[in-house]
Amino acid sequence: MISKYDLMERRSKLNRPFILDGALGSLLTGSLKNIDNKLWGTITEDKHIFYLESLYLHYVQAGADILTTNTFRTNPSSVRKYKYDSKTLVQLNSDITIKTAHNNKLLAAGSNPPAEDCYSSKRTITKKELERNHKSHIDYLLEAGVDFILNETQSHFDEIEIISEYCSKNSINYLISLYYEPNGKILSGETVFEAVDFCLNYEPTAVLINCIEKNTFAEYWDKLRVTGVKGYYLNCFPKSRIGDEENFPDEKSYGKVVFNNYDNEIFLIGSCCGSDHKYTDEIKRVVDEFNQS
Repeated sequence: MISKYDLMERRSKLNRPFILDGALGSLLTGSLKNIDNKLWGTITEDKHIFYLESLYLHYVQAGADILTTNTFRTNPSSVRKYKYDSKTLVQLNSDITIKTAHNNKLLAAGSNPPAEDCYSSKRTITKKELERNHKSHIDYLLEAGVDFILNETQSHFDEIEIISEYCSKNSINYLISLYYEPNGKILSGETVFEAVDFCLNYEPTAVLINCIEKNTFAEYWDKLRVTGVKGYYLNCFPKSRIGDEENFPDEKSYGKVVFNNYDNEIFLIGSCCGSDHKYTDEIKRVVDEFNQS
């Protein structure tokens, strides 16, 4: 793991936002046979590793600075239902990320997801199980060798609290990315602004937002920037479904979102569900356009 200082220094030397890679789960579940969609593209067999590597290499060529581990559903509370071992899957799905990132002098972010379904307000596990889930999964990612932890799509206050306190107490370099609904509230009922304020008390490297729709982003972004949110990666909608382009942009439309909301002080920009390396390429084009002007 690199230190918070080293990560911030690397961002400062770039003099532009970090560019995060795009979706993995939606690409893998849409492309590979015999992969368990319930584990959101988690690789469970060595035979799929080469395909995962090819996806990462597309992101490298598109200009990503950070590759995210394919561990969005390797957490203990998810895999226990399917008789897999969380630590084994974390290592399997992280090895190729770390190798590809470091061979190309990029960073490897360890993806730590919500313990349960990303978009459900229901809680089916106990507080003790919730704590064990996050602490174990974060530890497995660090043991695998990631550079920092990216806590993604967090929208329950109890999880936000557990993650923030654990990472802060153990001097873990981490980012936390929040999901909120069009009403401006996270799934547990607090406003996204309350969640951001809480996160900032624990001094993460950055607070981000992810997986929200384009219009929801537009409605709240200016206020979120003022409160201290430092980046975003938006829902671009799975290609297998037909969506409203006003909410789920293609890569060119996504580039316009980045262009219209560009700020050189932003820590990170990426793309979420339904995106691919073409979105990353478009983000890089917009970022370069600003920095060359």
